[in-house]
Amino acid sequence: EIILKQINDNSIREEILDMMSYQDKLDKTYIQLYNLGALNRSNVKRALFDECGELNHEMKKEWCYWKKSQKPIDRAAVLEELSDVFHFSLTLHMMDFGKTFDNMWLEMYRDYHKDDDWFTLLDCISRGTKFGLYLCVILSEKLNFTFDEVYNSYLEKNAKNYQRIEDGY
Repeated sequence: EIILKQINDNSIREEILDMMSYQDKLDKTYIQLYNLGALNRSNVKRALFDECGELNHEMKKEWCYWKKSQKPIDRAAVLEELSDVFHFSLTLHMMDFGKTFDNMWLEMYRDYHKDDDWFTLLDCISRGTKFGLYLCVILSEKLNFTFDEVYNSYLEKNAKNYQRIEDGY
């Protein structure tokens, strides 16, 4: 099992590094297009907070105890919101650590958060803490997504963001 986990974590690491390249290019596109000079960390954190709220809303069926008519959880919508959370978490991570991802930190945070539910992780991520990207991976697992699903969803959303730029969004 440990060998399998190492292979999976190395695969996750490679996909995260690939996502960082895509995110860096997208961030640079926004900087150039809107003459930003650089991204404002506070604004990135605000965007991350907002996307965490949207993900929480997609999970409402799980926590909305006062409304019996709550719509069922839409797994595809949850995955799309999760990919938005990844976009801003990647940006913050690169602001703090550059294009690096260390499996040791992932394992440490997995162990530390092993008893936490998805909302506890989302709450931590929403604060824009330095190790939020690692928590995003763990959140994905808590929501029962494979990392390949997350990776593919991220790539789709990244392409959609470029289409939005082209459309003047």
